[in-house]
Amino acid sequence: MMKINPFQMERWQSTWEHRVELNLSESGVHPMTPAELLELGEVDPGELLRQRLGYNQSNGSDDLRASIARLYPGAGPENVLVTNGGSEANFVTTWSLFEPGATVVMQTPNYMQMWGQAETFAREVRSFRLVEERSWSPDLDELRDRAKGASAIIVTNPNNPTGSILSEDEIDEIVGIDAVLDPLVPIQLHAELGVMNAVAALTIQHCRGHQPTVQTNGPADPLQERREKLPVQ
Repeated sequence: MMKINPFQMERWQSTWEHRVELNLSESGVHPMTPAELLELGEVDPGELLRQRLGYNQSNGSDDLRASIARLYPGAGPENVLVTNGGSEANFVTTWSLFEPGATVVMQTPNYMQMWGQAETFAREVRSFRLVEERSWSPDLDELRDRAKGASAIIVTNPNNPTGSILSEDEIDEIVGIDAVLDPLVPIQLHAELGVMNAVAALTIQHCRGHQPTVQTNGPADPLQERREKLPVQ
């Protein structure tokens, strides 16, 4: 029987966040009302109210996936999976990519959902640190050492919870980290972007021609310029 590790932070937050006067644990932005969101998108509220409440297409409608795919050069609707928020996208990603014998390297501190899922689906999870004394920049020497023999690197950018953003040079270093890996082991670079509670798009693109890069939760992609312009497979 599979042992699923409890996500202690979320258990604690779910228990208390709606029972306190002041919530200091929230990492999201102030929520918008449906009216504000529709106004921002220049959508007629009546159009929403006329929608029938039936079963939607489970992977996202064709029109929605086509709109998301247009944000990614070389991608099509078949490369996009729409999920109910970033957490579901993270789960689908780890469930699909992490094998029982795999080793995963993850940036810390971090939102630890994928750490727990890596412990469940993979064999070993290693961390590489963001260094507070360097304004939460990554210890890339530590990453090179920890990445030896790894099958995945998980990076959250902008980082949760520190808010630090990888520099252009740091992104180049991480994308090129496969130089120290076993050539038989592919590397996955997970860039978690945007707002956690937004609809998440899961796209698979190519880095250096053979290594799939998975991005969940956000339209912007700081790694795009580092990729060769190859068709998505």
